[in-house]
Amino acid sequence: MSATADGEVPGTRGVPGTGAGGPREVLAQPRSDLVFVGGTGRSGTHLVAKLIGRHAEFENVPIEVRFHADRGGFPDLLAGRVTKEQFLRRLRGFWWKRYRSGGRPPDILPWFALGREPRGLHKFVSEAGFEAATAAFSERFDTEPEAACRELFEALLRPLADREGKPGLVEMSCATTVAAPALARIFPDALFVHVVRDGRDASASRVRQGRGLLYPRTRVQGVRWWEGRVRRIEAALAELPSDRVLTLSLDWLVQRPPNRRGYKLMRRFLGVDKQKTADTLFKRKVSPERANVGRWERGLSEDARAKVRAEYEAALERLEADGLASAPLLREIYRFEGDQVGAEQTGLAEANVAHGADR
Repeated sequence: MSATADGEVPGTRGVPGTGAGGPREVLAQPRSDLVFVGGTGRSGTHLVAKLIGRHAEFENVPIEVRFHADRGGFPDLLAGRVTKEQFLRRLRGFWWKRYRSGGRPPDILPWFALGREPRGLHKFVSEAGFEAATAAFSERFDTEPEAACRELFEALLRPLADREGKPGLVEMSCATTVAAPALARIFPDALFVHVVRDGRDASASRVRQGRGLLYPRTRVQGVRWWEGRVRRIEAALAELPSDRVLTLSLDWLVQRPPNRRGYKLMRRFLGVDKQKTADTLFKRKVSPERANVGRWERGLSEDARAKVRAEYEAALERLEADGLASAPLLREIYRFEGDQVGAEQTGLAEANVAHGADR
């Protein structure tokens, strides 16, 4: 891993006891100091990232920073689809400060406050730090584009871990899984967690967010949207070394009683031990109700439910026929309909055999 501008190697920064957050006991040496959590959207990425961030080894970035993964971000920049100037303009604008989008008509205007709390990098990055990081990036990018991207990301986000005395970061922008090939070049040691859930629930949440103004507008369209997203993610992750990807199910984690296999597999993948703070969150805060398991059925007639179910069954069959890595796990989730998901403990293992994570 390359050193940063001040000569430090990222994996050596934030040594426990050196940050403003005080001493932290790191029980194990994690496999990487950077973990990206992504998925289709509305799939549980925030919960999984928060769970990882409860470990002494990782600090959770509190928002989706997006500039490294979204359209117009690092992948498009490195591919020449946007210029450095265009990237910096968006970094200083939308990614620096924005307002929640999606939902009711006022909410689709992310540039205006309209009584909403602002989001973006400005929440935890000082203006002076931001300007210094962007200036260094601009100067280096023309000759060392990947190194410049890595240095910018580290300069803006690594201080979060340093302040808490943690050696690692976990970042949860949904698009990180789609952007995985580019991110893997920028961050050669990074790990990727692909969070999946029942596609009917994930798509129902997306439809509700759009309020009929944005695609997908109906539950059936939502299933088609979800399938397309899963295919894009799987195609991107297939380009990575198998041992750098974990496919994890939200439905697995939130069932009752708690399903320890998924949680244990995640810890083993990251290279961390069981810890009280994370275990407490897992036991007390992770539940089917909090995760809105089964939300797709709400407000639908029996006929409408049957149409959504038929569309979803057809989507699963297509994913299985094409051999997508997450298909066995998604099938198991569907078979149990959110009730004791994975009781046979086969789908999760099968989903990760292709990635080399369940070893």
